Amino acid sequence: MVNNIIVAPSGTLRTQGAEYRTNAYFGGIQPPATETGAVVADTLLVAGGSGQAGADLAGYRLRAGSPALGAGTALPQLGDRDCFGNAVPAAAPNIGAYQGPDALARVEIAVERGLRVPDDLAIVAYDDEIAALAHIPLTAVAPPKTELGETAVRKCLERLRRPAGDARGLARATLLPTLVERSSTRGA
Repeated sequence: MVNNIIVAPSGTLRTQGAEYRTNAYFGGIQPPATETGAVVADTLLVAGGSGQAGADLAGYRLRAGSPALGAGTALPQLGDRDCFGNAVPAAAPNIGAYQGPDALARVEIAVERGLRVPDDLAIVAYDDEIAALAHIPLTAVAPPKTELGETAVRKCLERLRRPAGDARGLARATLLPTLVERSSTRGA
């Protein structure tokens, strides 16, 4: 994994048979001890989230002052444009996040350029439903969608039962996604 932004409340990544370079970590998760060039800080995404509103990924842009700006590893085989159409600096690209439909496009671009997935490039998508449809099935971070919906409704009902302005005792809910491994990362 190279040049990714990983946000999670805690945990570690599998290191057996994997190589990590210049990824950014935020929220409590720590980089593998073997990673080179890791950034552990808030990457200052404009409005990071699940990206489930569709293909509009504007929230995944980096704000000025982000420690991920210019901190990535050059990967010329992936082309000279990022998913927003911006020129990628040849010497020091930004660390950035791709998900959903863009991950599908990355597989097609990689194959067109003669790269082998996952031998030359491992790709992880966000949203298991989209990832399963790819020509090369993508490993995906799968959010617990049913649990997310149920929790949101339960929290809203809790809030509605309280007098206006009374937020005492309302707790945050932390729901963890699962990793569904498929052929886009096997052996990488």
